[in-house]
Amino acid sequence: MNSPVAVLNRLRNANSPYLLGHADNPVDWYPWGEEALTRAKHEDKPILLSVGYAACHWCHVMEHESFRDELTASLMNEHFVCIKVDREERADVDEVYMTATLALTGQGGWPMTVFLTPNCDAFYAGTYFPPEDSFGRPGFKSVLRTIADVWQKNRARVVDESVRVTEQLRALIAPAAPQSVSVSLVNGVVVQLRASFDVQFGGFGEAPKFPPHAPLRLLADCYLRDGTVNCLDMHASTLKHIRNGGIHDHLGGGFSRYSTDNFWHVPHFEKMLYDNAQLAASFLFAYQETKDEIFCASLQALFDWVQTEMTSPDGGFYTSLDADSDGEEGRFYTFSWDEVHAALDANETELACRHFDIRPEGNWEGTNVLWEPGSVRQLAEELGLTETAFASRLATIKAKLLEARAVRSRPLTDDKILAGHTGLMLGAFAQAGRVLGNSRYVQVAIRAAQFVSEKMLASDGRLHRVYRRGQCGVPAMLEDYAYLAEGLVQLYEATGIAAHLRLAETLAVRLLEDFYDAEHGRLYHSPDTHEGLPFRATESHDGATPNATAIAVMVLARLSVLLARPQWRSQALGIVAAHGRAITRSPRGHCDLLRAARLCQEPLTSVVLVPGTDSAESEALWTSLGAGLDSSILWIHLPKDAGPLEVGLPLFSGRISGASRPSIYLCRGETCSLPVHTKDDFHQLLSTMR
Repeated sequence: MNSPVAVLNRLRNANSPYLLGHADNPVDWYPWGEEALTRAKHEDKPILLSVGYAACHWCHVMEHESFRDELTASLMNEHFVCIKVDREERADVDEVYMTATLALTGQGGWPMTVFLTPNCDAFYAGTYFPPEDSFGRPGFKSVLRTIADVWQKNRARVVDESVRVTEQLRALIAPAAPQSVSVSLVNGVVVQLRASFDVQFGGFGEAPKFPPHAPLRLLADCYLRDGTVNCLDMHASTLKHIRNGGIHDHLGGGFSRYSTDNFWHVPHFEKMLYDNAQLAASFLFAYQETKDEIFCASLQALFDWVQTEMTSPDGGFYTSLDADSDGEEGRFYTFSWDEVHAALDANETELACRHFDIRPEGNWEGTNVLWEPGSVRQLAEELGLTETAFASRLATIKAKLLEARAVRSRPLTDDKILAGHTGLMLGAFAQAGRVLGNSRYVQVAIRAAQFVSEKMLASDGRLHRVYRRGQCGVPAMLEDYAYLAEGLVQLYEATGIAAHLRLAETLAVRLLEDFYDAEHGRLYHSPDTHEGLPFRATESHDGATPNATAIAVMVLARLSVLLARPQWRSQALGIVAAHGRAITRSPRGHCDLLRAARLCQEPLTSVVLVPGTDSAESEALWTSLGAGLDSSILWIHLPKDAGPLEVGLPLFSGRISGASRPSIYLCRGETCSLPVHTKDDFHQLLSTMR
C-alpha cells in the first residue's frame, strides 16, 4: 500500500528554511503579505500570526505538537487566517508584534503567537502553548476555541480593545522632545554593572544568562577611553567563564545563544551568527588589552568554526545552527559515559572525564554537556603532566570525540544569508586581521563584502535583507544598512581600499533617505515600503544584537570625518538627542546609545599612514603601531601613490609629504600634526593629544 502523499501548503514557495519546515503542515499557512491580509479583511476573520526562527527549540516543539496535528490544524483553518513568519527574515513584523506581546502579557519570546483583527491590530498574544491544558495553563486548542468563540460573540469589543492596544503602542514610540545626553551617565552605568556583576562566574544578574554584549562593549569603551581597570576585569572575567562553559562548543567551536544556569554550563544549543560575531569582537579586545593567549585561541577557534560551518561557497555567512537533531535538543553536542569510553582509551578517558566533568549519571538530564570548570594547571599537576603535555593530550581527545560526533545527525543549518549579520561578522574578521596582522582574516572579510555587493545590492544602492540559493527577498532593515556600513568602514581601515569606504557611503546615503525621520530626528526600524503593519517601530534599547540606531549614529559620525560630511555628524547628534529622554530614564538599558553619544560629542582622532617608496618599510611601521580598537580613532593606511581625494579623505588633501620615508599624521577633527616617522614618536604624539 502506498504511503499518503503530503499536501504542501502555501509555504512551499518560501525561501526561508524555517517556513519550508512548515510547508507540509496541515495548517493552511500563508507567508506575511498582501494575499493573507486581503483574505482576512474579505472574510472578516482574525489572523493567527505565528513567529519563530529555524534554530529555535520551542518553535520545533510547538510545530510537532500542534501544527502537525490534524485536529488543531482544522481549528486554525476554520476560524483564522494563519500566517507564519520567520522573525529573522521579517524583523519588522517581529519587532511590532513582540512589542504588542510584551504589552499584553509582560513577557516575550519565541515561538510568538499573536491574534490580530483583519486590520492587523493585536488583541491576544502568548509564546509557547502546550497542545493540551496542563499545570493551570490553557492548551493551544483551548485557546483557539475560546478566541474563535469570543470573535463570533463579542467582535465589536475585541476590535475596540485591539485599537486601544495599538494606540497605546503608538504612544509608547511617539517622538519625545529632544534632550542632550550627558556622557557622565556612563559612570553611573558602570557602577550599576559593578553592583550586579557575578564575581564567581562572570556576567550580570541571574539565570538565564545571555552573553552581555552591549555591557561588554561599554566596558571596553570605558577602559579604552578612561583606563578604568575594573571595566577590563569584568569584561575579561565574563569572557573566560563563557569560554569555559558548556555554552562554548569545545569540540567544534562556536557559542550557543545563552545559558540556562548561572555558571554558563547548560545552554539552549542553537548557535547564532550574530552572537558569535559579537563575541569575536570581545575576544579580540580582551586579547589586545590583556595579552592572555586564551582569548586569542578562543578567537581563532571561533573563526575556524565560522569558516568551516557557517560560510557559503561564495563567501557569505549563514544565519544559525539548530538546537535540535533527531528531534532532541542538544543531542548532537552531548555525550553519555559509554560514548566517551567507546571513543577513547583508558588514559584519555580519565583525563577527558575529569577535565570536561563527564559523569556516569551525566551532568545534565542523564547525559553530559562538555565544559571546563576546573583549573588546567591543577589537573595537569594531579595527573603528573606538564601543561604542554596536557594540552597535547587534550587536543588528541578533542579530535577523537569530534570524530565520534561527526557520524551523528547534524542540526539543521539555516543557510539563508542576512546582509546585516554578514556585516557584523565581516567587521569582526576585518578588525582581527588589522589588529593581529592576519591577512587571511582580512581576505575572508573582503570575500564577504564582495558577496553582499554582488548578490544583495541593487543598482540604486538599496539592499536586500535576505539571500538564499540564488534568490533575494525582503527589503533590508535599518540594522542591515547600519551593520554592513560599519563592517565596511572596519574593512577600509584594514585595507585602505577606497571601494569599501565608497560602498559604506552609498549605504549611509540610502539609510538616511529610507529610514530617517527628519521632522523628529529619529531612525525607523524598517522602510515605509513594508505592508500591513499598524506602525513603524523605532528602537533605542539594547538587545541581543547591537542597537541599530546606535550603530547607525556611530557610522555617520565616523564617515562625517572620513568623507568630510559635517552634516552627518549633526544628524547623528540629533538622533541621539531624539532618544535622550529614554536614555536618561534608563541608562543601563542604553549602553550602545551611550557609546554613540560619547563618540558624537568628542572630536575623532585619525591615524594616517602615508607610505614611502619602500612598501616593506611602510608595512612594518604600520604593524608596529599596534592598531587599536578605540572607536574614536580612525586607522587610515593610504595606498601607495594614491591621492587623498581618490581614497576618500578630503580632510587630508594637500598634507601628503611626498617624502621617501613613510609618514604618520595624527589628526584631531580637521587639525593634523606634523608628520612623524617612527613608532616611538607616534606614541609620544598620541599621548599628548588624548
